[in-house]
Amino acid sequence: MQNEFAHPMKENFISKVWFIGDDLGDMVYLYGFGNDGFGVYFVEAGSLGFEYAYKIADTLTDFLVNGIGIDVITAL
Repeated sequence: MQNEFAHPMKENFISKVWFIGDDLGDMVYLYGFGNDGFGVYFVEAGSLGFEYAYKIADTLTDFLVNGIGIDVITAL
């Protein structure tokens, strides 16, 4: 585990999500059950937690195949 994620509070969050990627910068994309239900979220790497995450799409298929939420990503 990288040092930026090595914190007990973050490890609890990390154990409940599937990371699906990053933007080679400060944003991390993940799949899990957040404040707006199950779906694809993004959050800053330094602020891992669903209290800081924004939902992009309900499913990976919606995001990757149907393009739902791509407007959110391109606006960053």
